Amino acid sequence: MTSVYSRKRFVITGVTSGIGRDLSLLLNEQGARLALIGLEEDELARLRVELQRDAPDVLLFQADVSDPERMEAIGREILAQWGGVDVVIANAGIGCLNPGYAFSLELDRRVFNVNYFGMLHTFAPFLRAMRHQKQGSLVAVSSLAAFRGVGSASSYCASKAAQMRALESLRIDLKPDSIDVISVHPGFVTTKMAEHREFAMPFAIPVREASREILKAIAKRKTRHLFPWPMKILVQLNRLLPGPIYDRFHGWIAQRQGRKEPVSLGFAGEA
Repeated sequence: MTSVYSRKRFVITGVTSGIGRDLSLLLNEQGARLALIGLEEDELARLRVELQRDAPDVLLFQADVSDPERMEAIGREILAQWGGVDVVIANAGIGCLNPGYAFSLELDRRVFNVNYFGMLHTFAPFLRAMRHQKQGSLVAVSSLAAFRGVGSASSYCASKAAQMRALESLRIDLKPDSIDVISVHPGFVTTKMAEHREFAMPFAIPVREASREILKAIAKRKTRHLFPWPMKILVQLNRLLPGPIYDRFHGWIAQRQGRKEPVSLGFAGEA
């Protein structure tokens, strides 16, 4: 049976591990055309070998999404070869702990440069082409952490909240051009970024389940998609808590977890 994504032109960042890599493999199975951007050259080479068994014309690029000039050049090359794109997925991301009592401005800037500005650097090269063709989807892999701040995660939560608000505005502006703007908010996913013991990760889901949820959101043209459902319910309840109660409850959780040091929890493929 022909997939809804067969021959659709996808651009995906953060493909060298985690969600980005799995999305690439899943879409390849469904016959999509792929332009893939990743940070780690060795992992890109491995992905190329695996994909090119079935997709010899896949486009692969090494880049850090925080580099606007490099991302613009990649965008020009993709458009020169394809003439347009159908779906752009800004998946590249970095997780971190950055507690207020040991706050690192350097780490905060890096997180925003990758998670927030990296998303914009991914979308910007394709906006004119999408507006001209009067169709397309811009998709960002954000996080359930976008909805409220939690202890030791100010940089990560803020970067994901910034993504979400920017996407809301872009959605309003681009609707007349028939461009979907989709904000995807996964909970914990079993990727490299989750391979730590810094905090508990309830209701973690396999990476393939996350990939399927993202493709479902694109197919259904959802504006915002939260998953898995147990974490979605917890987030919705958190959003209803008054500020003083929320602060007290999460302050208690932070005390139980103990003091943390600023630390990056992973790059590139996971968000």
